[in-house]
Amino acid sequence: MNSSPFALAILIVLVAWITRLLADKEARKVVLTWTLFGILIGILKNLLVQMTPQWSDVPVDSLTYQLHAEALFMHWSGLPVDAHAYDLAGYLNGWQQLYDDMWMPDSRIAYASALGTHEWIYAAFLALWQVNGSDWVGVAILANAVLAGALPAAAFMITKELGGSFKICNLAALIVALDPSTAINSAWLIKDSLAALISVVAIIAICNLCKKPSLKFTLILALTLGLLAGVRFVAYIAFGVVMAGLVIYLIIKKTKVRAANLTVAGVISLALWVALYLVPSPPTPKQVIQAITSPIQAQATTLKADKNETGSDESVIQWRTYLNDNPLKAATRAIARTLFAPYPWTAITEGVTGTNHIELYLFGTLFWIITLPGIFMGMAIATRHGMTGYALVALIVVITIPYLIFFGEWSTRQRVFMMPLFFSFAAIGWHHIWQLSLKRSPRRTLSGPLTNQYD
Repeated sequence: MNSSPFALAILIVLVAWITRLLADKEARKVVLTWTLFGILIGILKNLLVQMTPQWSDVPVDSLTYQLHAEALFMHWSGLPVDAHAYDLAGYLNGWQQLYDDMWMPDSRIAYASALGTHEWIYAAFLALWQVNGSDWVGVAILANAVLAGALPAAAFMITKELGGSFKICNLAALIVALDPSTAINSAWLIKDSLAALISVVAIIAICNLCKKPSLKFTLILALTLGLLAGVRFVAYIAFGVVMAGLVIYLIIKKTKVRAANLTVAGVISLALWVALYLVPSPPTPKQVIQAITSPIQAQATTLKADKNETGSDESVIQWRTYLNDNPLKAATRAIARTLFAPYPWTAITEGVTGTNHIELYLFGTLFWIITLPGIFMGMAIATRHGMTGYALVALIVVITIPYLIFFGEWSTRQRVFMMPLFFSFAAIGWHHIWQLSLKRSPRRTLSGPLTNQYD
């Protein structure tokens, strides 16, 4: 009997429960509606992406996550894992000389150490779907679509926290539901759908804690941030920086209970992250310190490493070289690529080959560019909402900085996990622009001809 439909149904119920848990009492019905509608649209968009010729050009990350998921499932099943066949970079670099080529089931090596990455939670998520048999890849891709399906409801709640009316909140949810990029990312075995869901839950929790103390949202924030560290570490650091700023601000404003809630959430998330970094190996004081410092040291190593050195990344090296040789051009390119790449007009100037997966993002980038005026306007308006608005704008800025430093851009699929927040700003901004246009436009009244009155 095929258990795939049952497993997906459980995931849908879980996602719906999460969004309902986050929603205010008066918004629960509409949030549930957007969740179910978003999941339906997410699955349909996901299947449409799979019908394109470019979909067969699978990103390298997707292939690596598939191998790591299979390795974890074999390890959990009590089977030895060939480190070469399953691309266990960490095992090959640190443990092969001690234990030969096979990662044995009784080994107490930490998963992060064996896989060679501290961001292993998504691989574990994929491993769970292998109980569905040989068709698990297709089922896991649909699971990605279910996770992405929660993002419209999340955008609704974020916009509400920023002071948007139900009309503006619905607009934000609709924009996210229509966005092509989230569907593209969900159509391969890459972590962005999971990272997006965890990020928006953390954002909603922070917004609630900025308003009033809450044990529920303190625990939700702690759990989501701890998981986020094992999915997208740069986002975890960005959230930590923003939360530290909020804590300082709240202490100055003498709202110490809310400051304590954010502090407790941060401390618990750090403890959870350490546990995830070391599992299943028993922790020692030295390992705890290593779990906290190693990811940061690894990033610093990558930033400085030259070709063929430990931790080197070709994209980082190319960007660093270009920045050193042409700093002004590099800065201009960084801004252009962050705002507009992959450039939609290349579909006309260079044509579409049907063989490059980056081509799938062209329409999504066009959609993104259309929303940009609203995004910038929405950010400006959101800061009028006080501490919450400033915090979420700061979050965008803090996340942007490391991408610019390491890669010279924050674009394509790397940006997608924060789309619900961007499009919440877009809905606020475009609604404001629309209202301004109405005030400047003459209208026909019921009593007769066109007048010179303004709204």
